[in-house]
Amino acid sequence: MDETKLKFSKKYTLLGGLLIGTLVLYFFTTDKKITKFDQLALDEDVSVQFGVVNNYKIHCADLTDINECLTSYKINGNNLPVTIWLGNSQLHSINQFKPGDETSSIKLHRNLKRNNQFLITLSQPNANLQEHLLLALYLVKKLPVEKIILPVVFDDMRENNIRKDIENIFEDDEVKDFITNSSKTANNLYQNYLRAKNNYSNYEKNNSSFQKKSEIILNKNLSQIWSLWSDREYLRGRIYNFLYGFRNFVFRIDPLTIRNMIPGHYLNNFNALKDIIFVSNKNSIKTFIYIAPIRSDLKIPYNLKEYNKFKYEIKNLSKKNNINFRNFEKIVPNNSWGNKDSTTLSKKKEIDFMHFKSVGHELLADAIYDELIKN
Repeated sequence: MDETKLKFSKKYTLLGGLLIGTLVLYFFTTDKKITKFDQLALDEDVSVQFGVVNNYKIHCADLTDINECLTSYKINGNNLPVTIWLGNSQLHSINQFKPGDETSSIKLHRNLKRNNQFLITLSQPNANLQEHLLLALYLVKKLPVEKIILPVVFDDMRENNIRKDIENIFEDDEVKDFITNSSKTANNLYQNYLRAKNNYSNYEKNNSSFQKKSEIILNKNLSQIWSLWSDREYLRGRIYNFLYGFRNFVFRIDPLTIRNMIPGHYLNNFNALKDIIFVSNKNSIKTFIYIAPIRSDLKIPYNLKEYNKFKYEIKNLSKKNNINFRNFEKIVPNNSWGNKDSTTLSKKKEIDFMHFKSVGHELLADAIYDELIKN
């Protein structure tokens, strides 16, 4: 194919893509319910609450808002020692939310501050221990961290990706060397980050000028005159949510489907946990590890042999390193959990094994507070 035909083919490929994209966007604008990629497990029955106390933020997600929590400490921390709590969506989600309900991070922050400790919580949906490691090291460098609270979730040991809004920690020159020199796992993640960045740079260099110019024109002009284009981010989420549900429908995946261990991912996360413990001990930081709550009125969606081995290994690792450990699996009563929207194409409500009601947040906050005060 000569150069003229190649350019002609690219132009018609772009036009065809625009036409198909327009039809898809139109189809998915019948419902304006916002859907985010990293919150596909959440819905209208589960409220997302990132805690604010006395108008200052004490519960953040990642680098997109972490400076708000750092500023809260700078203004309101009174140089108190910091306790950081890292976790997944269980910490920022309230099932069947009612006005006045609060997450455990808010209650624990208030209780600890009365005991001269300042709690900062960071959580992301399906957060894995490699991400916890990077955030822990970042905060250890930025704040006078004295304690770390770390829930460990078997399902999240299956996760292996580092989301961009955490991986960008490596762009902070103030902490990059500390992070990469403190942990073998973190250094490996940094090398992965550099390779991906280099590959993307090569792609940018080789990308055709026609495509670049097209993207610039579309982004600059269409967003001003066409609401569908300006709404493309949330529409992308809706489309992805549909595909996610369609996949689950086809393969009959639901909350009761057994989640088996992924050995390589499990090992990566277990090594990250070892590094968190090592860095904590090296810096005289007390760590409290707990097995996260899960509802127990139904058979849990784990391979029980693998799950029991996981609990034993976490407990044994904690004991070897003189780390305070507790199993909080059953700390939240079964009637304090809830349901969620279907994760398939069905409209039927599903069992929620991860997110509980406000009373569960109170129980979790009280249990953790008791452990921190004793130790």
